[in-house]
Amino acid sequence: MSWPTKPLGEVISFIRGITFKPEDQVAPMTDGSVVVMRTKNVQIEGLDESDLISVPASFVKRAEQSLDEGDILLSSANSWGLVGKASYVGQLRYEATAGGFISIVRARKQFIDPRYLYHWITSPSSQHKIRHCGRQTTNISNLDVDRFKGLDIPLPPLEEQKRIATILDKADAIRSKRQQAIQLADEFLCAVFLDMFGDPEANLKEWKVTTLTSCGSFKNGLNFGKGEAGHSLRYLGVGGFKSLKTLDDMDLLGDIELNAVPAKDYFLENGDLVFVRSNGNKALVGRCITVYPDGEPLTFSGFCIRYRVESESVDSEYLNYLFGTASMKNAMLKGGQGANIQNINQEILSRLKIPLPPIELQNKFSRIVKEYRRSMLRFGCAVGEADGLFGAIRKISFQGNLGVGGNCE
Repeated sequence: MSWPTKPLGEVISFIRGITFKPEDQVAPMTDGSVVVMRTKNVQIEGLDESDLISVPASFVKRAEQSLDEGDILLSSANSWGLVGKASYVGQLRYEATAGGFISIVRARKQFIDPRYLYHWITSPSSQHKIRHCGRQTTNISNLDVDRFKGLDIPLPPLEEQKRIATILDKADAIRSKRQQAIQLADEFLCAVFLDMFGDPEANLKEWKVTTLTSCGSFKNGLNFGKGEAGHSLRYLGVGGFKSLKTLDDMDLLGDIELNAVPAKDYFLENGDLVFVRSNGNKALVGRCITVYPDGEPLTFSGFCIRYRVESESVDSEYLNYLFGTASMKNAMLKGGQGANIQNINQEILSRLKIPLPPIELQNKFSRIVKEYRRSMLRFGCAVGEADGLFGAIRKISFQGNLGVGGNCE
């Protein structure tokens, strides 16, 4: 059985965010003000409330622009790979609205359950369709609202929608708990790094200093046009970084279509480091991961920079955790450029002073990291199974194959 469908625009309200200037900001959550959610607050992991800004409440011209519990914040102007990124709005303790680069998607509750709508919007197939509703202009893609509203959404009866949403919420909670545990383990490895090598910018252990250009080479990622077709490739975009330090499961990534196969140096190899070069969310700029495609063809976004170690004096896992330290991230962003979208480039990375401990010590740390990964293998498989289970449940839910009734405890 498959569910009947309706155009999305028939079951939602689409509300544009407000516009304001930097000088319009006031102290957050003061009397007569309203919090403005920006692109950086709309995260895949959930609504980020760690850095909030406010403007006078008079900037909210229409009552519908005030956020309600159950609203979905949608990134409607962003880099191509992040258009459609969404966060669910729970119960807020303050008055809030949406900024100009995001929009509010509000369920018409007589037709659609908000949590069901959220799970549909964030499903991989829907995200792929939403990204292709974007109109590319230089570095920014703007959502074509009419095309977005024209997307067909499966629409089972309201009670069935709520049942599906409850099942997906529980499956997602299991997945999130396992991911949080792995993140905590990564934080432990960061502490091990600082204990072995010290703070890289202070370099109190007086290690020899080098530069990245002395030990390897850079390559900016691939830019491609909308509507290309003919060659499908695995693709690492900024959205693929998530909170990972290492990427070795290519199934976590999506594909892109290209007119022609890119040159060889656009493909990633085991041990390559990939940096986020440019993003509307400042917190993501400079983030890096090591990738291990293990021979599978994998290309990467033009919003990223690849660094490839070409010297026996440095270990890529050492560099990975070095760039995860707060002081090195701060040193990197001192050279950042741009106003709305801060960015780094190869020149900025080349200027950084890199402490170079003995390769034996670097290799020891790398062995610790690899041993940790081996010890986490069973747990990692459980995470993969949770991810796979969640994805499978989500897929069959919107196809009408989840089954009727039953209990999920």
